[in-house]
Amino acid sequence: MKLLRISEYTGQFLAGNGDYSPIDKISKDDLLRLVDHTLGEDAIEMDPYDDQTIKNQAHQVIYKSIFKS
Repeated sequence: MKLLRISEYTGQFLAGNGDYSPIDKISKDDLLRLVDHTLGEDAIEMDPYDDQTIKNQAHQVIYKSIFKS
C-alpha cells in the first residue's frame, strides 16, 4: 500500500476514502490513520523525498517531515 507519493510535482497522501489528496490538506486524523497503517501493514510504500520533484515549498516541508519520521 502506497501511503505517500509524488505526482504532478506535488506531494500527496492516501486519504481515508482511498484517493490521494494534496499533502498540505493533511489533518491530525489523517496522520494518525497513516501511522496505524504503518504499524498494521506488512508492506507499505512511500515515494522517496526529492525536492527537485516537488515544486511547492509547503509540500516539500510537509512531505519531508512525514517521510523522515
